Amino acid sequence: MEKNKKKILPNKFLCRIIFGIYALYAKLFYRIKVDNKVLKKYKKIPHLVLSNHGGINDILYLNKGALPNIYTMVSTLNMKRNKMLRFMDKACNNIVWRRQFSVDIKCLRQLGEIAKNGGNIALFPEGRTSIAGRETKIQPSIVKLLKFLKLPVIGAIMEGNYMTNPRWANAQRNGKVTVKFFELFTAEELEREKSEDLYEKINQTFKYDEYKTALDKKRQYKGVLLAEGLENVLFRCPVCNKEYTTKTNDNRIYCTECGYEGIIDNYGRITPFPEKINSISDWYEYEEDYYKEVTDKNEDYEFSLEGDLEISEAEKFEFENKGKVTLTVNKDKIICKNENVIFEQSIKENPAILFKDNKFIAFYDEKNMYKIFPDNKQTIIKFDLLCQIFNNKKVES
Repeated sequence: MEKNKKKILPNKFLCRIIFGIYALYAKLFYRIKVDNKVLKKYKKIPHLVLSNHGGINDILYLNKGALPNIYTMVSTLNMKRNKMLRFMDKACNNIVWRRQFSVDIKCLRQLGEIAKNGGNIALFPEGRTSIAGRETKIQPSIVKLLKFLKLPVIGAIMEGNYMTNPRWANAQRNGKVTVKFFELFTAEELEREKSEDLYEKINQTFKYDEYKTALDKKRQYKGVLLAEGLENVLFRCPVCNKEYTTKTNDNRIYCTECGYEGIIDNYGRITPFPEKINSISDWYEYEEDYYKEVTDKNEDYEFSLEGDLEISEAEKFEFENKGKVTLTVNKDKIICKNENVIFEQSIKENPAILFKDNKFIAFYDEKNMYKIFPDNKQTIIKFDLLCQIFNNKKVES
């Protein structure tokens, strides 16, 4: 049993060295403030940490903030392409890989073994980083996982993690990041409380608005190219209601159709904002609301994009180009095809999609990973929005 535990649990010695080095680096180059007093109580008690997921450096922020406690992290299989994460996993044995937005039995079994053997687990219930500075939907299945693992749950809220490196951005910003840990559920509460009540508390706990927080707390995030990449999130102009006409340059976002132009400042504000838009999050919400209305009025609405397809065996990341395809989403399914149907998935299986900002959309099946590189990169967020809307309609019906 002891030998098996060593294989399952992280190498604490190497974890503390690696994250200790990162903590020094973060102290020198980032303004990170940590409140982890509650973790002292759980130093020798196995537990699970749930954290919001605003930015791409969250694994590092969370582990740095939790030291000397060590965690096995849950990360999407797609992130296995990241050399630093692969190095961490190989050296520290501290990552469990899972297929994003799908039931991954292998991942569940690994987490169960870690919990049984007294390990700590940390995961991000949103499943992916924030697109526009607000929370993304948490799937109800998170409650089943918590009840299955039977560990006390610690919450972690990060602020500024999105603002220092928005997933759409072409450059990082310099500013304050805070990490606060707190007790969320005891093991007894998980067993006693109704799943609906637990899910509601999780949703309420992990609501956030990074742009509002930055403004309210007067936290500036300074950098260069503050707008570049944002046109891929804000693809629809709220002034003239045209799509794919927004462009960016340095800290400017503008519309080539109506001439609207705004400047982004260090709080992430655009001056002037279009009418009825008060933040980048509001602009994204305007796009979401528009397509909710479109799909309400037309149940048969569907959207297609053209692009290049690459295919690899799911965990090898050795992709082969398969040429041009059409990717379509409607209320029932997602279809990728050329002269033949390459794959077809139920919309129920896709509460959102895996995508790399400004680059590709990705899907898994039991055997392969499929990456579609759209001809028009501004269609990626639109496709993702429609997947979320159609999936929510299925859940609600």
